[in-house]
Amino acid sequence: MELQAYFLCTAARVTSGGLLDIRGAGLSIVRAAPHNKYSIECIIVCRFFKEPTEIGEKSVAFKLIDADGKQIGKARKHIMHLNPDIAGAEVIANFSGNFPPGEYSIELFLDNKRVAAHPLRVVQTQDTN
Repeated sequence: MELQAYFLCTAARVTSGGLLDIRGAGLSIVRAAPHNKYSIECIIVCRFFKEPTEIGEKSVAFKLIDADGKQIGKARKHIMHLNPDIAGAEVIANFSGNFPPGEYSIELFLDNKRVAAHPLRVVQTQDTN
């Protein structure tokens, strides 16, 4: 399998024609306020191209890593179901939590093998409460 796309956005879905419909793509900086306990929400999207012979299930996991290289929380796991009549497969996953300001990386794993990482910076906004 070959990774075609991996990014953060504000909204995503797969159309009935199999196209990715994306809003707010390219997200890498999230603003969060102390009064919300630095709550963030976004969508993780990854799309893979597959060979016709690749069928069955593939395990996909996302791990949040902090600036010190430590994993934050549990991995978010998903299963892709590969059919012989499709050229690719995607995972669209909600990503949310409370994270203090800092530098993070969301690492992508396919069948327990790290295939990509996406930077995420959480910055503090003015607390208006």
